[in-house]
Amino acid sequence: MIEVVGLKKVFDNKFEALKAVDFTIEKGDLVCLLGPSGCGKSTILNLIAGLLHPTGGDIRFNGSSVVKTEPKDRNIGFVFQNYALYPHMTVLENVMFPLTVGEKKIKKTEAKQIAETYMRLTNIEELSQKKPGTLSGGQQQR
Repeated sequence: MIEVVGLKKVFDNKFEALKAVDFTIEKGDLVCLLGPSGCGKSTILNLIAGLLHPTGGDIRFNGSSVVKTEPKDRNIGFVFQNYALYPHMTVLENVMFPLTVGEKKIKKTEAKQIAETYMRLTNIEELSQKKPGTLSGGQQQR
């Protein structure tokens, strides 16, 4: 369960993006955040994931506050609008990265084998040593 209680976010430029937002997502719920551009949808998701810190309020996973928990330790999946590739890493390193961090991290040798398998399945194995900036949009997405 995810609980958002009195969540508030004010950015450095004094823009108040969220004012005391409350909602609960039960296990198994399918949720859609819908609203016009600039209403705070991405801000809410970034706060839940830990990519932003709230100005006020609380975010709880199964009853425990996570506002001081690092993003890598929140055990939450996140799909970005952009492809969130690390520009300084190769394609192989980008694919390996999520396998080598957090509570369930695995050895880099095992992560490399898994990453190479997924790269073969998505037909990008020949791009393994390239940097994201040299790839087409479709290649970045894969």
